[in-house]
Amino acid sequence: MIKSKNHLLTISLLSIIIAIIYSNTLNSSWHFDDYENIVDNRKIHMSKLTLSSIRDTFYSLNNNPNKLYRPVACFTFALNWYFGQDSVVGYHVINILIHIISAIFLYLAILQLFFTPLLNQYDYSAKYFTALLSACLWAINPIQIQAITYIVQRMASLSAMFYIIAIYLYLKGRLTVSRKNRIFFFIAIFIAYLLSFGSKQNGVMLPFSLLLIEVIFFNFTIKLPSKKTTWFILLLGVFTVSLIFITELLDSSIFDIPGKRSFTIYQRLLTQPRVILFYISQILYPIASRFSIVHDFEISTSAISPISTAISIIVIISIIGIGFLCRKRLPLLSFAIFFFFLNHLIESTILPLEMVFEHRNYLPSAFIFTPIIFILHQMVGYYRNNNIIIFLMLYLFISGLITVTGTATYLRNFDWITEESLWLDAMEKAPDSDRGYQNYSKVFIDSHDSRTLNFDSIFEVIRKSLDKRVVGTFINRNVIAYNNMGAIRSYQKRYKEALYYYKKSLALAPDKNNSIVSISKVYLMLNEHKKALKILSKLRTKNNHHLNLYSLTFVKNGMFDKSIEVSNKIRVKEPDDYFALLHLGSAYKMKGNYKKSKHYLQHAIRVSNGSLLAYFNMLDTCLLSNDTECMDIYADKILDRFTLKQILKEFDELKEPNLTVPISKKNEILLYLKDLTVKRYSEIKVPDESH
Repeated sequence: MIKSKNHLLTISLLSIIIAIIYSNTLNSSWHFDDYENIVDNRKIHMSKLTLSSIRDTFYSLNNNPNKLYRPVACFTFALNWYFGQDSVVGYHVINILIHIISAIFLYLAILQLFFTPLLNQYDYSAKYFTALLSACLWAINPIQIQAITYIVQRMASLSAMFYIIAIYLYLKGRLTVSRKNRIFFFIAIFIAYLLSFGSKQNGVMLPFSLLLIEVIFFNFTIKLPSKKTTWFILLLGVFTVSLIFITELLDSSIFDIPGKRSFTIYQRLLTQPRVILFYISQILYPIASRFSIVHDFEISTSAISPISTAISIIVIISIIGIGFLCRKRLPLLSFAIFFFFLNHLIESTILPLEMVFEHRNYLPSAFIFTPIIFILHQMVGYYRNNNIIIFLMLYLFISGLITVTGTATYLRNFDWITEESLWLDAMEKAPDSDRGYQNYSKVFIDSHDSRTLNFDSIFEVIRKSLDKRVVGTFINRNVIAYNNMGAIRSYQKRYKEALYYYKKSLALAPDKNNSIVSISKVYLMLNEHKKALKILSKLRTKNNHHLNLYSLTFVKNGMFDKSIEVSNKIRVKEPDDYFALLHLGSAYKMKGNYKKSKHYLQHAIRVSNGSLLAYFNMLDTCLLSNDTECMDIYADKILDRFTLKQILKEFDELKEPNLTVPISKKNEILLYLKDLTVKRYSEIKVPDESH
């Protein structure tokens, strides 16, 4: 048996290599689906470790809050939020740890494969060399970056981690002679299976992978496997069918392509052979410039359009054929081929997912290097005694392969540092795709000071996206483009034009909440408050942001009781929601109930850690109620915390029209604060320098 010292050395070596290669990702920003699934997902924002808050994380799917959604992965996100909120460092540390654990158990699983009947004859060096280098090359390949650096894709890496652990446990249980140990291992496998499936549905393929191991490494025949494992495989098989039926087949919406994707199921099935061969080429030729968040892929409309479709289908059939033919002579190659294609079945066949995403290879590629490294080791052993030059060249090749692959991953990770760098890279690598242009422009606007932006140049970037190909995503990608164009015109205060583009976006996707919200805000800026209220009534779903906008719009329309009703609805679940408190304070102020207004505005000041806007509303309430003592107290608090420059800047942003609650006595408040500032300076005693 392999000595424990070698295990410790290997684990340390893998951990250090992975940690170094991913060391430049710890401060990489949130990206893309991170916002919907984590940053803006209130169910993930766990503030207490209670059963109810933990349960909420299990049902965190925004568009279907009653459906269990990848509970294991979502719970880990919630734990990250509990300890570090939206600080990305903690999330990246956990993702890297998951990757390290996956690599370690992959090494152990490959090692166990060499103790199966077909491979047990090989010596210690072949087993150790193959297991270590295979796991290392898999772990440092840039194809894995999306599953590690892209925070939300922890769902894929966590599922794969438990999947690989289950494979290791199965091999241990299968090879042990102790019945008690076998029972322990098989119970542990079942738990790992549930955790894998609970992280992402891909875990459902585990029983078939275990059956594949039986077929290739334990001489499983078509009649029956050995008695020792029959019950276990049957049990997992039944459970798999149950899970698929309950969680997937009953949810027929996953097959609902018409009107949503730019391809049919048939076209996706035709295109995927080309995509899979592209994945294989990325894995085996891992140059950083070949990886991107977006890829230009022409949709296959028939077996010969483009002609590469037919070629790819023939190549894949040939590869699978090789897997069958070499099952006895080269079982590691056969297993690597079938494992790769088996674990691509979920995401790379008929399900209407995005056409290309690199993270889908995280699990399927796990054993792809095993036969390659095994053959290299055999060559090294042969040439060690027969040709020292070729022997040294082989070692140099292996060293160079590790160096080049690791460097490619390290360099590629720099593209993920910010959203801007990621989408700029996507524009360069997929110039014919619309997504890079649209997302880059949105991120660029959001991350830069609007006062220094060249809006017209960014507007032109977005306009160019309208001429680009929609690559495997939603048909109405122009919804995003028109929304971004509307946003730019809004920044430029060209509200009529902004309204035009937002309405074009809404016409393409009538149920798109973002367009509805944007149009309502433009109407508010145009002082067309009734139109803003009318468009908001079209919202299909209402989160707290939408409800707060509703509440504000009610205030603008003089419907104060309605505003109070909506704000109180928000506070049932979020009692410290700043905007709900601000709107309550404003609504009660406008109704003349100054006592309640002060109560809610005090709360708003406290939860916002002293928002100037909340202070101004409090001063407005003090003035309207003729409460000079209140006025003096809060004016002093403002001047104690803010400079006159900050105060003037905030007042400048309150000029009508605006998207905040009305302040009746703005001029009086500003004059009062200026006078108080002058008074404070005049009371400062100047030292007498005559002595």
